[in-house]
Amino acid sequence: MVRGSFVSSIDGASSVDGISGGLSSHADKAMFRIQRELTDLVVIGSGTAKAENYFGVRSDQELEARRRAQGLSAVPPIAVLSSTADLDPDSQLFTNTFVPPIVITTDAAPKTKTKALESAGAVVIHAGTSRVNVKLALTSLSRLGFVRILCEGGPKLFGSMLAEDLVDDVCLTLSPSLVGGRAGRIADWDGAAASAMSLAHVLVAEDGTLLTRWVRQA
Repeated sequence: MVRGSFVSSIDGASSVDGISGGLSSHADKAMFRIQRELTDLVVIGSGTAKAENYFGVRSDQELEARRRAQGLSAVPPIAVLSSTADLDPDSQLFTNTFVPPIVITTDAAPKTKTKALESAGAVVIHAGTSRVNVKLALTSLSRLGFVRILCEGGPKLFGSMLAEDLVDDVCLTLSPSLVGGRAGRIADWDGAAASAMSLAHVLVAEDGTLLTRWVRQA
């Protein structure tokens, strides 16, 4: 099961100055933590990892106990898709984490880079020749036992998942704000096919933030 987790402004912007945190709120952050608690693995694109300065999922004993009670690992790892394995092994994605990250790359990625990431503790998976095949990547993750996948962006990765009809569920926070400018949307892909979704839940926070969950139509 693939779930997307995003925040957007009223006018559809997915970020402020290139960072989604500018749209977040207390309610959104609480929902963000809940979604991570319920997933096997968090998946992101390399652009998001760099722009948001990603680090490992935070945890504590109480949270780990709740996850284990649900048959989950203590802490969900983060998987990063990068066709060229162009990631900094000294970044906090590798140095500030409870569990090693997973890097999904291609056969064309320089071996010097993949070896450096492995030396930093990463698990490296190849899924594609010169470009990461998202469907193959998810299949490889499933074989490792990661079946509940939480996609946190960016728009190109989520767009490629939509293009392959891989998304089952979307949790979208609507921030009570207007951004304007040229900020991107939560999904960016060339296909014109629409994915029909049904509204499953909607919550309204005190500040006007809307927390919505959408599921694939049967």
